[in-house]
Order: sequence, then structure tokens, then C-alpha cells
Amino acid sequence: MKIRTRVTLSFTVVVSLILLVVCVSIYFFSDLNRELNFKTRLHNRALTTVSLLLKVEGIDSNLLKRIDETTLISIQEKSVVIYDNKGKEVYVYTDHNVPAFRVAKNVLDKAKQAEDYYFTDHQKDIVVLEYANDKEIYKAVAAATDRQGFAMMAQLKWILLFSFIGGVLISLFSGF
Repeated sequence: MKIRTRVTLSFTVVVSLILLVVCVSIYFFSDLNRELNFKTRLHNRALTTVSLLLKVEGIDSNLLKRIDETTLISIQEKSVVIYDNKGKEVYVYTDHNVPAFRVAKNVLDKAKQAEDYYFTDHQKDIVVLEYANDKEIYKAVAAATDRQGFAMMAQLKWILLFSFIGGVLISLFSGF
């Protein structure tokens, strides 16, 4: 093998490894950011719903459901269930064609141990949070799927893949 070919291949391998590390890092940190952003939005949705129901005078379950139905610039395919301190459902809202996400008492208790309890079930992100009123402690459970975030991550994956292949080809041809 000629020295020129050996140097070109070595250069291409080094550049390819650098590009691979950069592309994987971009994807990893973008996905982490997507997850944190969605958890924050889900937490805010649950907190807003429970605080409106319990703090604002004149808002009952029916009015709150109408508010939730008309909030279009929000999380899609969501389910919000509020429980009182005995584990009884006080409020249930779901978007159309989405079943209510109900949790067992042991899951509700996990929100006591940690301020908020996050978990995932079949690509559905769920948050359980505790909300203290003057009289009682309530638990709000919000669940939704981040379809828009997953679609953006799929698009980013293709962009990074084509960028990686293009970068490898450019380094190969420029090495010759």
C-alpha cells in the first residue's frame, strides 16, 4: 500500500471518529434537552390544572374541562387526573381518543418521597406531583406523549446521518 493511500485512510478514519463523536453528542444532548423540556411542560400543565381547580373561586370541574379543551397551544394527547389525600379522583380530563392515565396508590405515594415523580410508560411521559391546599394534600397526575419532540429527533437523526456520511466522503476525497 502506498504511503499516500495509508495517510489518506488514516486521516479519513480520524476525521470520521471525530465526526461520529460530534454527531452522537449532538443527538444525545438534543434528546436530553427534549426530555427535560417536555417534563417541564408536563409539570406545568399538572400544576396549572390543580391550582386552577383548588385556588380560583368559581372554577368547578366542568369549567376547568372547557378551559382544558380550548387550550390548543399545549401538550397534545394529554391526560390529567387529580386525586385527594384519600386517593379518590377529584378531577379527570383527557384529550379526545386518549384514555385517562390512572395510577395505583403506591405510585401516588412516590410523589411524597420526591417532590415530583417522573416515569415513562410505553413512550408516554408521566408526572405525579403533590399540591398542598389549606385543608388537604392533592396529587396531580399528568401524562402525555411527546409526538412532536420524537418527530424532531427523528428528523435530527437523518440530518446527522447525512452530515456524517458527507463529512466522511469530503475528508476522503480531500485526502487524495
